[in-house]
Amino acid sequence: MGEFSFRKESGNFKLNRRETKRIIFLKKVKFGIGEAVFPGNSYNISRNGMLVHSLKSFLPDTALNIKIYTDTEVFNLNAEVKWVTKTYDHTGSFMGLHFMDKRSELGKMYLKELEPNQIKDLRH
Repeated sequence: MGEFSFRKESGNFKLNRRETKRIIFLKKVKFGIGEAVFPGNSYNISRNGMLVHSLKSFLPDTALNIKIYTDTEVFNLNAEVKWVTKTYDHTGSFMGLHFMDKRSELGKMYLKELEPNQIKDLRH
């Protein structure tokens, strides 16, 4: 069961149907085609993807290698760009990435970031 809400965009309402809850996740990342060389920062994460801000962006449907740097580990994952939006202040772009790997380490990392009451909410 996903998270449902409505967002108002440009006078229209858009259904926001997420498969898993997003949580704040401020980490350094590197990404690229082939080798992960372009730096960026993540803003949030779900079990299926993350939001990344960077000076470099790629077109939707581009497969990327991504490294996520936590305090204790570096996760190497494959992701696909789902959407790209330039920032209003022209400091780069936001990319919505969908993880192609469904590894247990990623799930553990996601659950580790959740607060205890958020874990309870996920079970219902």
